[in-house]
Amino acid sequence: MKRITKAITICLLFAVLIILTGCAQKDLYPNPDILVSISEFNITPGGYNDLPTTSLSFKALNGVTCTLVSYSVVYRSYLHEEIPQLALKDLPINIQIPGADWSSSRSDGEEVTSDFQIYTSRVRDLFAVTQSDISPITADIILTYKDVNKNTGTVSVSCLLYKYAEESSDDNNNSNNDS
Repeated sequence: MKRITKAITICLLFAVLIILTGCAQKDLYPNPDILVSISEFNITPGGYNDLPTTSLSFKALNGVTCTLVSYSVVYRSYLHEEIPQLALKDLPINIQIPGADWSSSRSDGEEVTSDFQIYTSRVRDLFAVTQSDISPITADIILTYKDVNKNTGTVSVSCLLYKYAEESSDDNNNSNNDS
């Protein structure tokens, strides 16, 4: 009888140690698999005053619901050097990405789309004041999420930002001659 009691006590202590050390199986508390797609990879505004928005679409592929809580944007030159004066850091957002509805036949969540201002006035002004051709600038968008299992993580997507199209002096002269 003492052996059985001793074995049960050891098993219980072992189970308590596993729980207290934070050993959580990812099968029980998985991270979300989020598919992020961007509406347009190459972004070129129509002119100096045009600051286009970028649409990002999100979809939870494994059924874990999560919320996007912030995003950051890191801008890089075509030489892959970071441009720190343009960076956007931890801008708060609140976008719910629903997981799968297991009562239906769908194995993934619904798609959610939101617009982001990635081509900012600082990007436009840098293109305007720089004499050399620095176009395109790569924008790395890093999105931070928290899920229903209390996991935190990031997903990212990139796009290229090009300098706005300038009107040539010939176009201006032709329009003046037409008057």
